[in-house]
Amino acid sequence: MNWGISGIYKIESKIKPERIYIGSSSDIRRRWGAHLRNLKNNRHDNIKMQGHYNKYGKEDLIFSIIEICDISVLLEKEQHYLDTCNPNFNLSKTAVIAGGSSECKLETRLKISKTLKLGYENGRVTWNKGKSGVYSEEYLIKMRERPKKPILQFDLEMNFIKEWDSIVGAARTLSLHEASISHCLGGRYKQHHGFVWKYKNAV
Repeated sequence: MNWGISGIYKIESKIKPERIYIGSSSDIRRRWGAHLRNLKNNRHDNIKMQGHYNKYGKEDLIFSIIEICDISVLLEKEQHYLDTCNPNFNLSKTAVIAGGSSECKLETRLKISKTLKLGYENGRVTWNKGKSGVYSEEYLIKMRERPKKPILQFDLEMNFIKEWDSIVGAARTLSLHEASISHCLGGRYKQHHGFVWKYKNAV
């Protein structure tokens, strides 16, 4: 296996080969290791893959590299395979930087943003193919610099778990995606990683 490289990879089930996951990383070996650690500890943010792992185990998952590419085109390449492979395991069919599998340094993210010609339409981030949901570094900085608002964490039965001072605090402590929690708070997602999120002043 060719490790320590950047590119697009696939995780596939042996028992149910229609179940696949498409991801990208600047360090595929490290990313695969992170997947396994989170699955083993029952804390993976992908509830589909976690449920499958809990039922069929580690040995059912096959890891393979689809394409080796430079980190500057990771998102573009990943989006291509998301569009063409229609992977069952992926919760989102849009390649993202924020909280996604593309682990790029700041200068690389800025290069990607420029390459994809990211812009803003109706308050959402878009790129040159008309797809939304790809977050530029500028957008991420704005998210982190916005005023802190207390948020509440519930389980799926709406039992209160904890109050957090901000999205960033909750995401970092629980190793979750800031953008996904934000989507829950805005009503776009119903839950993230098995939790329901509400603004304190909205409850």
